[in-house]
Amino acid sequence: MARHRGIAGRAVLPGAALTGLARTGLSEADKMSAILVVTSYVRSDASLALDLARSQAESDFETTMPAYTKTMRRLAKRAEFPHLNMVLDAGVFDRPDDEFAFGLARILDGIAMLVDGSGTPSPRQQR
Repeated sequence: MARHRGIAGRAVLPGAALTGLARTGLSEADKMSAILVVTSYVRSDASLALDLARSQAESDFETTMPAYTKTMRRLAKRAEFPHLNMVLDAGVFDRPDDEFAFGLARILDGIAMLVDGSGTPSPRQQR
């Protein structure tokens, strides 16, 4: 069996995260769900970063991302995909690090709304 070289490994205990959520008023199940969604997001981003690193091992960032954008432009004809072309024109793929911070902030915003009661109640709270 081949050894997996991706994002795998030891289980990480959520002790510090649970301590941080101790006074939020969330149920124990919602605390774990909040930890799981953040952890899953971070692991997903790390997996993507590994894929990009492998791609960049063959070339560098300065050639990888422009090549990706060029391929996207070739496949996404402006008339068929005008909104995707607006994204390409804005240079979004030239700054991939912005995506992690944006996504994490939205997840944390959602958890904060759940804590302060302004968000949609979890299914557990609706029972």
